[in-house]
Amino acid sequence: MIAVRVALVLGLVGACGGSDEDQILNPPRDQYEEWVKIEPPGVVCGNNSQFKFFANFSEQSDNLVVVFEPGGACWDYDSCTGKGGVLHIDRAGGDIHLASAPNGVHATTGGGEVTIGRADRTVYAQTGGGDITVGPASGSVTATTGAGDVHVILARGSGGARTVKIDAGVGNVLLELPRGVGATFDLETGYTKAYGPKASIRSDVPVDIMVSDDDHWDAREGTPRKYVRASATTGDGKLQLQVRTLNGNIVIRYAK
Repeated sequence: MIAVRVALVLGLVGACGGSDEDQILNPPRDQYEEWVKIEPPGVVCGNNSQFKFFANFSEQSDNLVVVFEPGGACWDYDSCTGKGGVLHIDRAGGDIHLASAPNGVHATTGGGEVTIGRADRTVYAQTGGGDITVGPASGSVTATTGAGDVHVILARGSGGARTVKIDAGVGNVLLELPRGVGATFDLETGYTKAYGPKASIRSDVPVDIMVSDDDHWDAREGTPRKYVRASATTGDGKLQLQVRTLNGNIVIRYAK
């Protein structure tokens, strides 16, 4: 992927050289002062997803500035797939899409969607704001977003203890479990006065649901809110599930 980017940069820089008579001027654009996504046909990344870059055109200048985002680089098949160990992807901002993470992944972005496909070991996914989708995952999962929906699909693990921690900030949470898995549930959502409908917890697995007193708004964490909480232990309880969100619903269902 890095080699492709360098080739593009060199091509752009080369187009700006030469004498005044040979100079290629910046042609008229449909959009100015906005980031435009460009997807070169037939160019793909290491995971076979579409390669893309972004350009912000100016009517005031023909100068070229190239910005490389730090983090997320890989150099060969092993580093791009995580074959040699846990794959690390850390971005200042932008989406992260990964088809699979056989050895686990630690993925963070300042803002944007995070999508992690099949994962056999630990998954850590964090975004400043945006949806998170993970799974099927057979290891532990941590998914944290400042605001967005979270969808985690769990596969059967090795039978040992593992944990799933989800903090959606503000948003809905959907957690899909394999049938018959032993788990300990610790679920909490809340809703503020301005949210409108009451947040809810719905579960295919029987859980004990507790709702805040109708007359009391809890202001200990800032904006006054009411809570809906649920807990339960099924089977051996080795799968530890903790979910936190606000102004969003929590749904626990069996995976299809």
